[in-house]
Amino acid sequence: MYQKSSDISPDISPDSTRNKSSINITENQGISTDPHPVKAPTRPAAPPETALEELRKLSRDLTAIRLQVDKHFQGSKTAEEWQMIGIVIDRLLFGLYILFILASFVTITGIWILNNMYAA
Repeated sequence: MYQKSSDISPDISPDSTRNKSSINITENQGISTDPHPVKAPTRPAAPPETALEELRKLSRDLTAIRLQVDKHFQGSKTAEEWQMIGIVIDRLLFGLYILFILASFVTITGIWILNNMYAA
């Protein structure tokens, strides 16, 4: 594999899989047999206090978001009262539906019995 750069750095890799290594030659004719050269970090790591402070800010932000979501889903007293009214009306209409079905069943059964008595 050949790469174009300002340095002279041929990459010589053997085709066999049992012995993989690379040789890098630069302009000053230095030879490195390290397969993965280590590069120096470009920026020093942040001090632990900065990371800890960022985590504290993140914790405060998440707590604020959680409180807003809880407040949103909690609802108001008026909404809870309307929900209770809806439950009462739902049960009342369900009871009326059951009574209507029973009355219809009794009426249809009675008509069927009376019709069969006179037909015999």
